[in-house]
Amino acid sequence: MNDNSNRYTQRNLTAVVFVDPTQLRAHERISPIRVISVLLKTLVNRKFDYPILIDAQTNTILDGHHRTVVAKLLRRKSIPAL
Repeated sequence: MNDNSNRYTQRNLTAVVFVDPTQLRAHERISPIRVISVLLKTLVNRKFDYPILIDAQTNTILDGHHRTVVAKLLRRKSIPAL
């Protein structure tokens, strides 16, 4: 077996944590239309489909800006994050 044979089975798994959305730092512009879309999807599903991605040292949002805005609109105390 070569070194790449287990490339898809060996993953750096990180546990999902729950963070306060008001403590996160955003750095992207937000599309109001996208916020409405995510809001409606979240209300229908009653949950977020995917955790947001954050830098744990700086609390900067790397992926999930719109989900974070929706969490704030819904006054969620926590949001799933990696």
